[in-house]
Amino acid sequence: IASEMASIKANARHVIVQSATGGTREVELPESGLIRDLRNGVAKEMAVPKRGMRLLNAGKELRARKDGNQMATLADYGIMAGSWLHMIVAFSQYAGQNRIAGAATDS
Repeated sequence: IASEMASIKANARHVIVQSATGGTREVELPESGLIRDLRNGVAKEMAVPKRGMRLLNAGKELRARKDGNQMATLADYGIMAGSWLHMIVAFSQYAGQNRIAGAATDS
């Protein structure tokens, strides 16, 4: 584990994303510096849908837009190379599933 941590720290252009299951991945920081682009990179690297994915840093959810509808940046949340982020994915109840014929329907 120590060697894994050393290799993660050695790469200065990445953040570490930890999933709710405990798995971790390095994700490259976007050159744009935008949270939107970081979210896209995390979704791609972790193979999860962007819809329903939540990223957290120091207990705050990373939102793509700030008040006033401006694009949020990594600096707005204090994210820099080597930062640890936590990812939570809320899957839709019916995501990827077909309804069963005759099953009760939602009102």
